[in-house]
Amino acid sequence: MKFRDNGPVGALLDVYEEQIDELKTMLQNNFTTITPSSDPKAWTVHRVMNHVLYTGLLIPREICKKWGGSIGNSVDSISITTIKESLNLLDQMFSAMENALSDKVEFKPVYFKESVESPWGEFYDLAQYVEYAIVHVMRHHRQIRKDFL
Repeated sequence: MKFRDNGPVGALLDVYEEQIDELKTMLQNNFTTITPSSDPKAWTVHRVMNHVLYTGLLIPREICKKWGGSIGNSVDSISITTIKESLNLLDQMFSAMENALSDKVEFKPVYFKESVESPWGEFYDLAQYVEYAIVHVMRHHRQIRKDFL
């Protein structure tokens, strides 16, 4: 693994990329399709991945809205049906985070003094929001391994 050399921001991106890569590998090695359930409330790999991807694309937009950067396309909903779609969107998710942090070579005090309210009502400073994104991928990777493998 190549390590970024831009301090704490680079370290967070390294960890985020590593977690996304691990999730991608697990999906590629264990699933051929990702199909929705007839029960819209049932947790399936399809529902978990739609959730992971939606949230993972939303967080960089929220970071850019609060602390500057190119916001990119809006995310209304996601409904993947193939592993390939999932892998492509995981790559887009990482790229969106990398772009959101591209001009933030170091964490300035303003990034810790100001917080942003997430769409689910929690408040995060910039580092916490990126850390949340990392843990979110980890948590749902574990959920898929535990419940569907």
